[in-house]
Amino acid sequence: NGKIISARSHESHHLFDVVYNSKSELKATIVSSDTHGTNQFNYAILNAFGYQFTPRYAKFKHRFLREFNVNYEESVTLSLARDINWKLIESEWENITKIFLSLGMRTVQQSTLVKKLCSYPKKNATMRALAEYNRVFKCLHMLDYADGKELRQVIQESLNRGEQLQG
Repeated sequence: NGKIISARSHESHHLFDVVYNSKSELKATIVSSDTHGTNQFNYAILNAFGYQFTPRYAKFKHRFLREFNVNYEESVTLSLARDINWKLIESEWENITKIFLSLGMRTVQQSTLVKKLCSYPKKNATMRALAEYNRVFKCLHMLDYADGKELRQVIQESLNRGEQLQG
């Protein structure tokens, strides 16, 4: 499945639509991309529809250290650099589920939704809650990615196949 997008449009704003609207009999459960397929909502959106989002990040170490504190004293320990704001997610859960329903019923395209969310003031609670919910899945993926050599290889092979098809 493919979609032609404007050169001014970020490919991450179309990832869900391409996967969800695929007419193939083979249904993807894992969606890989490079850094350009990521945004502050894709982990949450794809997870809501049963997809595992597994991007390969450029400069992974820098991104990892933005999300996690690593302590090397007696033994290596990890902690979130910033706690997940579960209260915000819970308070906006009804709005988040409405977003997911709109996408699932195809009443809105992901690109339209992301543009609208990003046009809100930074203090918009729904946008912040969805981004915070997204962080949950992003952090889980980053831990799996950092810990799993096999996962990293599978993601890289998947991206290489995609590049071969485009070339």
